[in-house]
Amino acid sequence: MDEALTPKVVALLNDLEAYRRALRLYPAGHPGLEPLKGRLQRDIGALPEEPLVRLVLNPDRVFWGEHEVVPPAEAPGRRLVQLLFQLGIAVVQMSFPEAAEGLLALTQFLANLGETPREADRQTLLAAAADFPGVQLFPLDLSGVQVVTEEEVSSKEGSRLAWPQLAKLLARDWAFAWPGKLKEGLLDAGSVVELANTLPDPGPLFEYLFRSVADALEASPHAQRPLLVSELRLFLADLCRLLQPERRSLAMAAFLRQPRLADLLRSRDPIATWEAVLDGVELLLLYDEPVPPAIQRLLGELASPEIVTDMQVPVEIVKRARQLLPRLPVPGEQAPAVVPEARGKATVDWSQMPWVRELSAACAESEVAAHFVRILGEMLTLWPGAHAGEAAAARLAEVFVDAVAAGDYPTAQRVAPLVGASRSPQLQEKAMQRAVEVLVAALGTSDHQHHPTLTAILAGLGEKALPAILEALAAEERLSVRKRLLEAVLRFGPRAVPYLRPLLEDDRWYVVRNAVFCLRKLQDKAILPAIKRLLPRFRPQVAAEILKTLVAFEDPEWLPLLRRELETEDDERARAALGVASRIRHPAVVRALVERLRAQMGMKLREPITLDLIRALGRLRDARALPLLQEILDLKQWRYPFTLAPLRREAAMAIAQLEGAEAQRLAHKLAAGKDRELAAAVQQGKSLAATREEEEG
Repeated sequence: MDEALTPKVVALLNDLEAYRRALRLYPAGHPGLEPLKGRLQRDIGALPEEPLVRLVLNPDRVFWGEHEVVPPAEAPGRRLVQLLFQLGIAVVQMSFPEAAEGLLALTQFLANLGETPREADRQTLLAAAADFPGVQLFPLDLSGVQVVTEEEVSSKEGSRLAWPQLAKLLARDWAFAWPGKLKEGLLDAGSVVELANTLPDPGPLFEYLFRSVADALEASPHAQRPLLVSELRLFLADLCRLLQPERRSLAMAAFLRQPRLADLLRSRDPIATWEAVLDGVELLLLYDEPVPPAIQRLLGELASPEIVTDMQVPVEIVKRARQLLPRLPVPGEQAPAVVPEARGKATVDWSQMPWVRELSAACAESEVAAHFVRILGEMLTLWPGAHAGEAAAARLAEVFVDAVAAGDYPTAQRVAPLVGASRSPQLQEKAMQRAVEVLVAALGTSDHQHHPTLTAILAGLGEKALPAILEALAAEERLSVRKRLLEAVLRFGPRAVPYLRPLLEDDRWYVVRNAVFCLRKLQDKAILPAIKRLLPRFRPQVAAEILKTLVAFEDPEWLPLLRRELETEDDERARAALGVASRIRHPAVVRALVERLRAQMGMKLREPITLDLIRALGRLRDARALPLLQEILDLKQWRYPFTLAPLRREAAMAIAQLEGAEAQRLAHKLAAGKDRELAAAVQQGKSLAATREEEEG
């Protein structure tokens, strides 16, 4: 399969969508459309020469013949695919070279439709299909859906009603790339939710699904409909229960757009269905779409005073229904018809004018957006302190926020250096705060593959963003986001040092810990006197970072301070110091740990820190620890009122990790001995030692 085909198909879809959007802005004869037509011709010319091609549509991908193409989430062409899918088109068949003209005609037709097409738009498109040369449209076919009788359902074979029939039909029509259950003929609410969660915009999925269900219901015999309606109610209740609120609203709005399905809802349905109905009505009202009469009557029932006592409807449902009732259209009043904008031919021939040729070469949406950003940047440069410059700074902050929210990271990277360029401190602080907030939010919700880009954008905001980044770091609870924010701070290099040093005096221990970590990574040795004063004052997490910094900078006092922390009576602080010491392969550190462990001999062996000390000596692998570890192995159980088994296991595991011939001989003897627990501990210790050797190598 030609893997180079994917970018060619994506380029064609993107340029078709750009042409459709441009037609909504310019009349058909406008010179700004000519470059787009030229790009489409180049896109078609770059495709393999095939006289007949079938473009099969899915909500988030297409099939060019047998080749699967998944446009990126941010690609404009994905919106074109979703629009055709919402219109109920399964396949676009193209006969070249005639299809080159037909695709332009089809795109011109789509430009006159709204972003949320209705059934009337679908019928109009199918009626006009003959006007697109070389292009044939194949709507999704529901003729194979069959509804069985109640007797068949209760039979031993257990027929599955229309849902499996509909599921198999959807798979046959390639309507959804649905793995697993759908291919087995099972269509349930969980499968729908599983697919919807993989799509950034599941609206087209719900629209097609419920339109298909409505058609299947209409085609079924009248006597058999009650059984299908009963199953549909159960399916809808499960779907409302499983979907997230915002996706539930899209699903219910798609359900309500089918009058035949809206008539099936009633006030005795489950509470989850009522909430979803109210969500769907709010969405319809938001987009000025009609609310079916049956749903208007249902709202009246839910808002009535008797509903609370008679049917025990929650008060919250009644309140929402009463709030929605006044927003419904007056009975008999019709929404004004939307008259499509007339697109006459240009009466003036501008094509030969030099400024027109220059402008038309850069009329694509992305180029216009880039020009707009450059103009705003020039306004900042020319009038930095004037009202125009301040307005440009504020508008750039909005462009940046919108770009990050939409996942348009290339635009965000271009705009980042300009954000906060205002000379107004209040405006600059507000812009930086908002920019950092939206980037932190994106770090928490976007795919991990985008995190390095978002981190680079944070650094691209400039050092004026550091206060906002450091404050976001202090407030952030998610570990993965904190790591990315730390990376962003470190990208500033020495420029971040003046912003980090004052944080050493902050009352919040986690802020101090972050500051010490960053200053160590930035090699700021000037902080050594300050952090040594802070060591006794802060909690163990900060003490551990300070000790790591003292060791990394080879401060003359690092060993005495480490020993003091190891010998403290505060077990939590001692464990924090022990975590640092266990990674310093230094003879003095080994002696300190051996002395600390020897101080535990006797009744103190029962203290949990004893096990930590033994593990630390095993990690350091120094043969000087062997005599004391062997002494622990030789302890007699009858002398102690507590079990020595855990201590003996840890000592055997540590001995297996030590370097030196004597330690290895003892480990071999333990592995071959009769004590199975000690033999297993030796094997585990050898595995740990081998793993650490690989890591260090």
